Amino acid sequence: MSKEEYRAIRNQVQDLSTDEQFRLLEDLVAMLRKKSRPQHSILELEGLGKEIWEGVDVDEYIRQSRGPHEPENDEPIIHSSSQNLRQQTNDYPQDVKKAKL
Repeated sequence: MSKEEYRAIRNQVQDLSTDEQFRLLEDLVAMLRKKSRPQHSILELEGLGKEIWEGVDVDEYIRQSRGPHEPENDEPIIHSSSQNLRQQTNDYPQDVKKAKL
C-alpha cells in the first residue's frame, strides 16, 4: 500500500463517528488475532507424554489404582441398593414377576 492510499484510508476513518471507529477497531483486532493465531489440530497431541508410560505395565497400574474397594476382574460393581432390589424382586410370587415384565 502506498503512503497516499494509507493517508486516504486514515482520513476516511477520522470522518467516522466515535462508535463507528470503535467498531472498526474491534473488527481489525479480531481480524489480526485470527490471522496471527496458528491453526492446530488435536492430532498434534498424539504421543505427547508417552515417555511417562515407558516401562509401565498398564494392567498392573490399573489394578493398583483401583485399590481394594474395586473388584480385580472386569465384573460390574453392584451396589447394595441394587442387590436389595434384586432380592426383593426374587421374593415376589411368580405371577407378579411375569406381570412386571
